[in-house]
Amino acid sequence: MKLYWLIVLLSIVFLGSAQTSLVKIPKEDLNFKYNNGTKVYFKKVDYFNYDSNNYLLDSMIVKNDTIQFKKEEIGQQLYLISDSKSVPLTFLPLRQDIQSYTYFYCGEFYKYDNYILINNSFSKIEYDYLRKYYKRISRNDIGKYLYKGPSYKKMSVKEALSNLEKQKLKFLHNLEHRNEEFSAEFINYIETEINLHVINQFLNWYEFVYKVEINKEFSETSKSTIHEDLYSQFYNGQWNRNSIQYFRTVQRVLNYQESKRTGNFKIYNEEIHNKDEILRDIFFKTLAFKN
Repeated sequence: MKLYWLIVLLSIVFLGSAQTSLVKIPKEDLNFKYNNGTKVYFKKVDYFNYDSNNYLLDSMIVKNDTIQFKKEEIGQQLYLISDSKSVPLTFLPLRQDIQSYTYFYCGEFYKYDNYILINNSFSKIEYDYLRKYYKRISRNDIGKYLYKGPSYKKMSVKEALSNLEKQKLKFLHNLEHRNEEFSAEFINYIETEINLHVINQFLNWYEFVYKVEINKEFSETSKSTIHEDLYSQFYNGQWNRNSIQYFRTVQRVLNYQESKRTGNFKIYNEEIHNKDEILRDIFFKTLAFKN
């Protein structure tokens, strides 16, 4: 399924306090055309707390063709706006079938609500770029090149990585041309999405096509060389916490560490020993912006 994430163009008016800003969104910039008088709900999206019911932050009435709310927190946050109190759609697969989440996660969940990424330092130019980026990647998803033709199961690891690297560089080069226009935190978000998207797409393919080889290597050495190399790249990078690709990679690392501890490779482990401690270590080593 295609990846699609609607990021609306925002009009942000800063108030007196540095920690509070008034966000105004014209209804024409939203995915759905809410009418004046419609009650809509403002929710916070935090993938690391997907099992919490504290996502609902506020409700508001559409007035003067505009949705308006206060952003209380500093730094970058991911929110959604909808006319329902229901659980964010991106949380549902995590709650209902988390053991299959790595494989069936689909970005089309973002089509059914208004997901917005807000940062006090982001400019309108950056929001515009972000919206265009997700439209571009939905048309030319990096991972589709791993499944071209009936012989994709015979592709070598080297060839698969090479194909992904070519696609990744196209997206990164596009971003590099705009570096002087964008803030460091915005660039970090896009780079996180691109680089970790590649790792996740490759591992989806590799764990499916080379399942026998992985299990054999694990039974002999209690590790997987390919996973070790990719997770080393992850630990040596600085990533953005709000990226769905960061969340997916962290979940993979947690499950891989548990597989190493037990000596039995599993994509999903129901229980992970010392999960909170490992998670804190991952955050400390890999987060670029810890607000």
